[in-house]
Amino acid sequence: MLRILVATRDGVHTLDQSGHEAAVEHAGRSVTAVVRDGPQLWAILDREQVWHAPEGEWRHVATLEGVAATCIAMTDAIHVGSSKARLFRLIDGALEPLEAFDVAEGRDTWYTPWGGPPDTRSISEWGEDVFVNVHVGGVLHTEDSGGTWNPTIDIDADVHQVATADGLVLAAGARGLSTSTDKGASWSLRTDGLDARYSRERWWSAGIGCSSRPPKGLGAAAPASTARISRAARSSDAALDSQSGSTRTSTPIAWTR
Repeated sequence: MLRILVATRDGVHTLDQSGHEAAVEHAGRSVTAVVRDGPQLWAILDREQVWHAPEGEWRHVATLEGVAATCIAMTDAIHVGSSKARLFRLIDGALEPLEAFDVAEGRDTWYTPWGGPPDTRSISEWGEDVFVNVHVGGVLHTEDSGGTWNPTIDIDADVHQVATADGLVLAAGARGLSTSTDKGASWSLRTDGLDARYSRERWWSAGIGCSSRPPKGLGAAAPASTARISRAARSSDAALDSQSGSTRTSTPIAWTR
């Protein structure tokens, strides 16, 4: 049976495809993100702890110190993004910083509109290639397990989330949806079907894609459970995580069966 997991400020909420809600997991604790890797689940609690549920039972596996955890993804390993635009890899129960990411090309040009330090906001993969979104710093790409990182898009595209699906890299940003079919070597900006160009997130499942401002027509056709999830995510500033096929991406909903 399809299950939909939503990370909120009050635990992980689980709904079935009819919108019926099960018992809340991690009730009373802020869950920044939840992501699925096959039958396993990973989550960030209280912006510092990484939790793992390999077979339904949750356990604490690592704590991030000095920065706030912002996103998590399973690529070639468990990666955790953080405030101050850092990136960590889970190795033997510890979160180790990726030094090559700390010195990535263009890092000194990253910024935020309000003048604070940028954050690592989302992570996704395409086979052996990993993509990381920094706000505001564009989308970085590695094809050598994090040995080197290369910028792929104009940072002023103001990307809020990167995802991958069906041979595409997708970047939701202030100007609309940017897409790449060549792993970030080139990008095309799309705004058709969007009620507004400014896009916060992008999720993809079962061949249906959507930004946080849905394409015209989708809202009217969406089932009640979808609308309920959307309201829960917005009201809690949830970080959603989704998976379609082999794609694992740091967005706000995890889908399981």
